[in-house]
Amino acid sequence: MKPAPFDYHRARSLGEAVALLERYGGEAKLLAGGQSLLAMMKLRLARPVALVDLGGVRELAYARETDGQVVFGAMARLHELESDLVRRRCPLLAEAARHIGHPAIRHRGTICGSLAHADPAAELPVLALALDAELVAIGARGTRIIPAEEFFVTMFTTGLGPSEILTEARFPVMPADTGWGFMELSRRPGDFAVAIAATVLRHGRDGETETPRVALGAVADRAIRSPGAEAVLRECLDVREKKQLNVCNTFNTKSMLGGALLGQKKYQGAEPLLKAGYQGMKARAQTIPPQGRMRLTEAAERLVQLYEATGNAAEAERWRKELARL
Repeated sequence: MKPAPFDYHRARSLGEAVALLERYGGEAKLLAGGQSLLAMMKLRLARPVALVDLGGVRELAYARETDGQVVFGAMARLHELESDLVRRRCPLLAEAARHIGHPAIRHRGTICGSLAHADPAAELPVLALALDAELVAIGARGTRIIPAEEFFVTMFTTGLGPSEILTEARFPVMPADTGWGFMELSRRPGDFAVAIAATVLRHGRDGETETPRVALGAVADRAIRSPGAEAVLRECLDVREKKQLNVCNTFNTKSMLGGALLGQKKYQGAEPLLKAGYQGMKARAQTIPPQGRMRLTEAAERLVQLYEATGNAAEAERWRKELARL
């Protein structure tokens, strides 16, 4: 099937593209990669009066890191998701990229185009929700920054105005200790998804896990977050942290008993308890919650006190250095 007749304009600047959209009053469509739009036009599911081609607006073709965000311009192709920059700074995007169509599609389609298309079975809207992305729209009335939570309205419908262009997608850099996961179910690789799930676990400044983010695709009229799944995951994390703290408490008890003997100047009895307590907690230092790490520091301080009290300068200095590393 062939598309219905339409006017074609190749914009030479962003301003010209906005002006053309304004002229057609919502009856024009933007052409970036065209991987979804042209297929819909051939089936006459989309019948725009005009196409405004962004291919000539080269300043929109970029992918870079800026101010703690990985930023993609409107003409950044999907294959940029597999770049070294994205793999290092936002690995969830890189992991999901291989599920987006086939290599030929990823080298033609655009990141912002996929987001603006708002297919409920597409990967990028799910990733935008999971990572709390920001989407930048420019139109005749100026610039807006739209949170991903507010961008997707329903199937193939977004919060963009008739003359607005999604010029940039901003994804926060993922710190090294971020937990994440991505799964997609489809009949064959490259097919439309039957279901998509993305999860992100970030740590706050105090080391505690923030509210988990779970986003789903192909299960509703748009990409959505799942408060129920987030609540279950939060409960599991709380239980795990309590278990870790209980393990820490076992070794902390030894350290405290050693501290009590230290206070009574029973140095021979204090030393093995203090060392056992410290070594047990340190072995679990990467998994214990902040409260446990505080107890680890206290255990090292007791060992410094022990060796200062017994006149063992070498051991006291060694434990001071150990304390400084914590």
